[in-house]
This record gives sequence, C-alpha cells and structure tokens, in this order.
Amino acid sequence: RGGDGTRTSNGAEGMREAKQRDGGCRPVGGAFLGAGSDPSDTGSLYETDPSGAVGQYKASAIGVGRAAALEFLENEYKLPLDQDAAIKLGLKALYRQGDAASQPVVGGEPTVDVAVVTIKEGYRQLSAEEVKRHLTASQQP
Repeated sequence: RGGDGTRTSNGAEGMREAKQRDGGCRPVGGAFLGAGSDPSDTGSLYETDPSGAVGQYKASAIGVGRAAALEFLENEYKLPLDQDAAIKLGLKALYRQGDAASQPVVGGEPTVDVAVVTIKEGYRQLSAEEVKRHLTASQQP
C-alpha cells in the first residue's frame, strides 16, 4: 500500500485496464513486479507481462533466467518464511546458475540491489553492507 493508501493491486490492475482502453496496445512493453500490502495488511506481489496480463504471486521472477529461477522457487519456497530467509531464497534463485557473467560481488561491492517492503516500514532499500551479509548467507547450504 502506498503512503496515500493506494493498494498495490490498483497499480497492476491499472496497467491491465490501460491495455483494454488503448485498443489492446501494450501499456508498458515490459515485465514489471510490484510489491506492497493490501487492506488485509498481508504482503502481495503482482506481475505484469509485456502483453498486459496481470497475476498475483507469492514469488516470481522476470528477465533472463526467469524459467530457471521460477523452477527453483517452485521447489524451494516454503512457508513460513521470515524476511532474512526470503532474501536468501531470492538471491539463491538469482545466482543459482553460477555463470561467470553473473557474479554477486565485483571489486568488493554487490552487483545487485535489494529492497524490502514491509507493512510496518514500507519500502526500504538495503545498504551495500546488508546486501553483502545476505549474499554471504545465500552461499551457505
């Protein structure tokens, strides 16, 4: 939920409606993941794809490596999942292929940004040090 009380689902639904209103044209032309909370104060994750289709998920992935990441998440995602475990799972899904082009840390700095959305604090981007700590944890079994 945005600071003004806007529901996360409203943004995703707005993109779908824009597609219909504009005669079926792609509203954004790319995939989008939006996270937030809805009136029940539970976390929510919405995904739009280039066609304008909207879906709500517990976990998802977009971009290169999507299929492998989704397969990993389908096998490994299990509730309950606290924030640290969720970040660890996401990083494992991101870097599980281990190709040389996708290194989690280059020159001592993380190559990924991580943000969390909580009901209590809203959106918060993690510091580089927090990301490094999570990357280290994600490399543990």
